[in-house]
Amino acid sequence: MISLRFIIVTGLLFLWQEPCLMQQALVVRVVNNTNEELNNVMIYSTPFGQIKPMDSTAFITLKNIQNEVKNPMLYLSCKNINMGSYVSLPKDVDTIYFLINEVKIDKRLIVFKQIEIK
Repeated sequence: MISLRFIIVTGLLFLWQEPCLMQQALVVRVVNNTNEELNNVMIYSTPFGQIKPMDSTAFITLKNIQNEVKNPMLYLSCKNINMGSYVSLPKDVDTIYFLINEVKIDKRLIVFKQIEIK
């Protein structure tokens, strides 16, 4: 016969794990608000590829967000110049938009805005 203690502990573990599993996914979209073609765009070690001027990527779902945020960087190349910038780590967020507003090639600076939606 199963003990009452086993049932309670198992139930608590199940209830505790479910919110953790829900936080595993994050939806990310990158928007290029510049007149430049952006290549090799990568955020949280996830490649987004090439983004044409005034265009955006599809929504990309990152399944195991705990592993992805170990590299909180936005990388890209523009006119064969590589650049990168730190990004904020998401907390209790479902969707993040990265709006790239300007790339200053001479300074290797990416001007962007991060919009988090809960």
